[in-house]
Amino acid sequence: MLAVLGALFANGIITILKFIAAVITGSSGIMAEALHSLADTTNQVFLLLGLRFYNRPASEKRPFGYGKERFFGRLLPRFLFSVSVLPLPFMKATKS
Repeated sequence: MLAVLGALFANGIITILKFIAAVITGSSGIMAEALHSLADTTNQVFLLLGLRFYNRPASEKRPFGYGKERFFGRLLPRFLFSVSVLPLPFMKATKS
């Protein structure tokens, strides 16, 4: 969990710095990098939430525990990334 917190902190700082650089320079390449860093930071948040939830002890409602929830924490960022790239072929086709 410490590694996830460290990565979240580092990615958060990198994201902020890249957004500042993109605004100052007006570079679309740096803005794309900032958005990519934002996606990495979001991924770290989901991983952290998954780690917190699956470590809960078994309860009467869930006698086998919450271990399967960690897979949801890993699946959600991949799903969001997959959905976010769906408009790219359309955007490329309309720019040509």
